Amino acid sequence: MKRHPSVPPAARDGRRWRALRPRRWLAVALVAFTATAASAGFVALDLSQRLAAAESVAVGVIGDVDVVVRDGEPWTLVTMEVERWWVAAGARVAGDAAEDADAAAEAALPGSLTAAFWGGRAPGAPPLQVAGVPTFAPGERVLWLLRAADDGLGAPTVGVTQGVWRWAAGAWRGDDGSSLGVDDDGGLALDGQAVPDEVLFAALDAALDDLEAQP
Repeated sequence: MKRHPSVPPAARDGRRWRALRPRRWLAVALVAFTATAASAGFVALDLSQRLAAAESVAVGVIGDVDVVVRDGEPWTLVTMEVERWWVAAGARVAGDAAEDADAAAEAALPGSLTAAFWGGRAPGAPPLQVAGVPTFAPGERVLWLLRAADDGLGAPTVGVTQGVWRWAAGAWRGDDGSSLGVDDDGGLALDGQAVPDEVLFAALDAALDDLEAQP
């Protein structure tokens, strides 16, 4: 990842995707991923692996959830109103960019991010529920680690559920059962201590710096 404010391409607006093979038409379908998708998505990842796999890292509030039909199948488009970026389309957004000479470039980053998840209910297609894929509701505050949105898998979040944390009851809680916090040394950690956002976000920025410095 390159460390500089950058304007990401429109890959996150839900307009690009790789078509999946047609599946049987069912009134209600409960579907597991294929073996390939499972091996890519359900393998347990440590925190460094999750960060390294992310092409976008952002926090914000879910503003809209819409379902569209693609190749006869429903896809749920989830739009986040972004509060803060750390990585945008593979380009590192400096944590201190507000004081950086390139701050104007960061300000040009779009204030929303749309990710497409396989499944949902939409007119013109049978309802489709995909086992394990995260769901979202408007008003939720979420921290996302997203892979490329057009790789053909049904959930663009890293590790399917492992790249999602939701703000609830004073902590960032993951769909995979983890929470996001800091350790005794103040470093970013799974199941660490709950801290104010400014402390957690600084630890996240430092963790990305450390990852970037690795050969």
